[in-house]
Amino acid sequence: EEGARLVTGGLEAPPNTPTSGYFIKPTIFADAHNDMTVVREEIFGPVLCIIPYESEEEAIDIANDTIYGLSNAVISADQEHAMKIASRLRSGQVHVNTLSRGPTSPF
Repeated sequence: EEGARLVTGGLEAPPNTPTSGYFIKPTIFADAHNDMTVVREEIFGPVLCIIPYESEEEAIDIANDTIYGLSNAVISADQEHAMKIASRLRSGQVHVNTLSRGPTSPF
């Protein structure tokens, strides 16, 4: 409704899911921006929004433009540069060149 493009997934439940509860297919939206509801609101489900950016500075601004700030990740071939970017992100944790999973992670 606000302009993000549905790449895959959607509201229908995946095959073989329970009939009670709320389930959606893993979903990806492209061409999103930080003013969109799907980006601003916390969604408890397998939903990814792709937000394009023109510069690192803009990417950092996008990442920091949230009231949640739970976790970020920086992936780069240049570890030193990745650490500099990570130090500018406002969140509870920042993963650099790794994404750790706990034993109870759902995916």
